[in-house]
Amino acid sequence: MESDVVNKARLTISDIKVEGDTVIVDLTEKNEGYRLLGIEEDSFTAIYKFRGRLLESVKLEGTPEGAKLYDEKIYTLC
Repeated sequence: MESDVVNKARLTISDIKVEGDTVIVDLTEKNEGYRLLGIEEDSFTAIYKFRGRLLESVKLEGTPEGAKLYDEKIYTLC
């Protein structure tokens, strides 16, 4: 989360689902790192699993399209 603060991340939530002890959030992110790479925004899903009131795990799942775009931008810098 520290990198999100440094990169001035802005998240937009498009959908939230609750399934038992799991919260699934579809969102997009804009940040300074993406901007410098020429990427306007990236979509991904965040899956938060809880044990009671405590957060047990977080899993981020990007899209294949987002991964391809990110790879293309990074490799053009090398």
